[in-house]
Amino acid sequence: MYNYQIGPINHFLIEVTGWFTYRNAPQWLGGTDLTLPSVAIMEVWWGLGYHSVFFLAGLAAIPKDLPEAARIDGANEWQVFWHIILPRLQPIMLILVILRFGTSMGVIDEYLIFGGFNRESPTYTWTIFMYDQAFKTGLWRQGLAAAIGMVGSLVMMVFVTWLIYIFRSRD
Repeated sequence: MYNYQIGPINHFLIEVTGWFTYRNAPQWLGGTDLTLPSVAIMEVWWGLGYHSVFFLAGLAAIPKDLPEAARIDGANEWQVFWHIILPRLQPIMLILVILRFGTSMGVIDEYLIFGGFNRESPTYTWTIFMYDQAFKTGLWRQGLAAAIGMVGSLVMMVFVTWLIYIFRSRD
């Protein structure tokens, strides 16, 4: 998809729309400014079906009489959504946000594929730094890599605690 020469995105931008030529076509990979948005779009596309199933299950679990009662009481569709549907989906959103946050903090292979070990690349995150310290630099700094992992885990626990506080039930 993101290949500079034969990817369908650049083919569409060059051949179909004519916005670019082969000389100035966007470079999606290799640590450019477009690499991080490319990874973000790929991650959203990757998780779209998984999250949709959770949201559909959450919508199916909402009793049908609650929105109907609100409409009978004079609520419009936005009020039904904001005051009935969305609060009932908060536990589902909490689970999905925590799972997605956990998987995004552990991403290493996508960043390596898109940007490599280039320290100037926007995809050089703490997980790649940890891997670089443990296995790639030749110095075998496993202790430093373990410390980086522990600090990352503590930061993640604090953030997950904050997310649980934000999504807590207010009923």
